[in-house]
Amino acid sequence: MTVRGSLRIAAAIAQLSIAAAPVSAFGQARTPPHIPEPDDTVHVIQQEDPAGTQLFFTATGRTLARGDSYIGIHVEPVYRIVIPSAAIGLTDRVTIAAGAAVLVGEAAAFFVAPRVQIIQRPKVQASLGALAFYLDDDLIGIAYGVGTFGNEDKALSAGLGYLYTGSGDDLREPTLSLGGELKVGRRIKLITENHVAPYLGNAWLLGGIRVMGDRLSAELAVFGALGDSHCCVPIVNLSYLFGR
Repeated sequence: MTVRGSLRIAAAIAQLSIAAAPVSAFGQARTPPHIPEPDDTVHVIQQEDPAGTQLFFTATGRTLARGDSYIGIHVEPVYRIVIPSAAIGLTDRVTIAAGAAVLVGEAAAFFVAPRVQIIQRPKVQASLGALAFYLDDDLIGIAYGVGTFGNEDKALSAGLGYLYTGSGDDLREPTLSLGGELKVGRRIKLITENHVAPYLGNAWLLGGIRVMGDRLSAELAVFGALGDSHCCVPIVNLSYLFGR
């Protein structure tokens, strides 16, 4: 695989009371503890997802809150691709990210990724954004729209993008993305992320898990590219959220 081919793969796949009863000081009877009735509601504190603005690589319709930020790193050991990145919420609806896709020992492509949220409802969020990679004097990127339907426990994200280059190459074609997230434990999510680029005759499939802390999240995924017959490539992601 060529350096540019590896970087294009990187670009294509390149976002959780305790009440005490009072006791009288004069020996009066202690207030009996409350025993929940069968129909009482028990509230369980859920772990928020510190990485909920993205799946493995691609953005969801959610954006960072104003002043929130994160740093992250994606590692693909087989092809020695490392993608460090950082993002900040400029407002509750505007997020900007930047980083680099590094083919270790050979080349690096730097990227910027602004995103603006246009719909913000309890179970529907939608954003418009762009991802632009710069390699030497070349530019390759994607302009996209993505919608997320559901909540942090269970959601589906679907997007439509448009590939472009800055060099005049004939790479101006639509792309489709479909992903999902399902919380199966207080701190564990199952995630899938899939992309189809008809012009390239290729599809990229990812599936794996996310383990969530209060600010730190860790992901382990398996990547496959149908058109290039690449299968079962491991990917490890780490990210840390600031500002919440």
